[in-house]
Amino acid sequence: MLDAQKRAAARREAPPSQEAGREPPLVALAQSCQGALAAHGFWLERYGSSLGLTWVRFRRLLRDEPTGPYTQVFLVAHDQETQQFLADDYLVHRQAVSDEAARHAAWHYANAEELPAVMGAVVRTLQQWAASPPALPPQ
Repeated sequence: MLDAQKRAAARREAPPSQEAGREPPLVALAQSCQGALAAHGFWLERYGSSLGLTWVRFRRLLRDEPTGPYTQVFLVAHDQETQQFLADDYLVHRQAVSDEAARHAAWHYANAEELPAVMGAVVRTLQQWAASPPALPPQ
């Protein structure tokens, strides 16, 4: 399936019901920023969980003609136990493999009343990152 077809299919799909039931704050966050990120070419790639965190991953293709296409990935994780959201911005290229994020951010909330404001801050940060992509690494 072509990338354009994958993105179109991902936009039409709702989050899996088991994910929505398991992690309402993360699903609500993803839905809040999906439209704004789509305007910058991102699509919601998938939800997941590992090591006690639930996460959502957004992806877009960036072009750099001399070296080929890059993929920019936003990974946003939620840790209910420590009441934190964590976000990383990665650039992925078939010849430039790095597990270090170009940008990091973290937000903590003390109680459920603070959750909407913190989620708003996460969305604004992702929008800022999308509007100013990191410099592509030299080859």
